[in-house]
Amino acid sequence: MYRTALFLFSLMFLSFTQLACQQESSSSSAPTASTSVAAATPTPAPTLAASVSADGMKTLPNGLQFKDLVVGTGKRPRYQQEVKLEYIGKTQDGKIFDQGKLNFKLGDPEYLKGWNLGILGSGEMDAMKVGGKRLIVLPSDLAFGNIGVPGKVSPNATISFEMELLEVK
Repeated sequence: MYRTALFLFSLMFLSFTQLACQQESSSSSAPTASTSVAAATPTPAPTLAASVSADGMKTLPNGLQFKDLVVGTGKRPRYQQEVKLEYIGKTQDGKIFDQGKLNFKLGDPEYLKGWNLGILGSGEMDAMKVGGKRLIVLPSDLAFGNIGVPGKVSPNATISFEMELLEVK
């Protein structure tokens, strides 16, 4: 069920970005190199402060996209606290590249920047609460960057995580 939902989300996301690119290129009076390339290449959704797409995903200025699937009712974590998290990581084509349960300290540079932001909140995104489930889509600079994960995630890839905050220690 989650795979089907993420696949449909991915299709809607790609359709949305393609439509946005087409509208941008048709609104200019003369095509330029940048609008021609933009129309041919799907790009991430606009990064205006907390812009909201048709499927309810919100986009922050740093490119992180999120949607609360379940709003938790428990404790909110703080920077440097240890949390227990259950997650499923997927590539843009919906393939699972990692999943499991993990204990880690928020702010630890060993983990993805996007995870810290996705759990602690950023700007117009509230911190998760225990029991909450959130879908986050991370641009490459908040994920694995230009290195990727050999054999699993391409360099400069946008990835997504469905995460559930299980515990704040």
